[in-house]
Amino acid sequence: YDSFIKEVKDMYPGWEGDCRYTVADLQAVAQKHANEPMTWHDEFSAYDRAFHKVMQQLMNKGIVGTAERDRIFLEGLPSDIQMQTCTRLLIKFPDHHPQDPYPLKDVRAAALFLLPESPPPPQSASDDSRIIANHYAALRCICASTVGGCILTCVLDQGAEVVVMPKDVWQSLGVGLHSDHHLSMESVNTTHDSTLGVIENIFLDFGSGPMFFQAQVTERANFEILLGCPFFTLTSCRTFDLPDGEQNIVITDPNTGKEMRIPTLPWVKNCQSATHGALKRRDNSQPVKDKLRSYRA
Repeated sequence: YDSFIKEVKDMYPGWEGDCRYTVADLQAVAQKHANEPMTWHDEFSAYDRAFHKVMQQLMNKGIVGTAERDRIFLEGLPSDIQMQTCTRLLIKFPDHHPQDPYPLKDVRAAALFLLPESPPPPQSASDDSRIIANHYAALRCICASTVGGCILTCVLDQGAEVVVMPKDVWQSLGVGLHSDHHLSMESVNTTHDSTLGVIENIFLDFGSGPMFFQAQVTERANFEILLGCPFFTLTSCRTFDLPDGEQNIVITDPNTGKEMRIPTLPWVKNCQSATHGALKRRDNSQPVKDKLRSYRA
C-alpha cells in the first residue's frame, strides 16, 4: 500500500510541497471574485476562505508581505462593495494615510457590516412574467462624522421638509440647542408634535469635508438623524436608483464645489418585517418598534 501511495504522489509533483501557490494565484483569486456578485455574507465568506487558503501559505513562506496582502484583498471586492467599504473606512479612520492599504481585518469588518446576512429578495414578477414593483423598498442611508468624531447613520428622506434628530442623540453630542426655534411637525397620519428646538449649523462630514445643517430635535425617533429636503437642496443631491434597490448619490459641497459619489445602504438590513414597522437603530439601545414618520414643518 505504501508503495502505491508513493507512486500516486509521484504522479502529482508539488502536491505537498512548500510552493504550491504564487502571488499570481492570489491575484487570480481576487480578480475572480471582484468580477462576481457579492450581495450578502455567504458570498463574502466564500471569497474570504478562497483568499485565505492561498494567502496563508504565501505569508508563511515570506513571499507576500502584510501590505501587499491587504492591498490585494481589498481589490478582490466588487467595485460597488469596494467603494462602500472604502467610504466607511474613510469615515471610521480619518487619520489613515491614503497611500497605505487598510488592514485586512478592518476591511473584513467593514464589508460584513455593510452586507446583509441573508440574500436579497428576488425581483417581483406578475403571472404573465412582467417585472413589477415590490411591495416595499427599504429607505437608504449613508454615514457621516460629526461633533467629537461621532459617526451617525443618516436616513435619506426626500419626503421630509427638515433635518431631524432625536433627543438622545442630541444629548450625546453635547451641543447647544436653540429652544426658541421650534416647529410643529405633522406625521403621515396627521398627528402633530412640536420639536424641542434646533441645533444651528451642526456639521456633517460625508468624506469630503464638513457641511452645515439646521437640525430640529424631537423627543424621540427610531433613527439617529433624518436628512430631509434641506440636505438634498444644499448638496444639489442627485440620486441614481437601480431595479435591485441599490442607490448611489452624488453630492456637491456648496462652498468648495467638490463633487462626491456615495453608495447608499439599506437603512434596515435584513428587514423582512419592514411593512409591519419593525425598524431598528444601529446603536447600543434596544430596537425601537415605532414606525418611521415622514415629518413636515
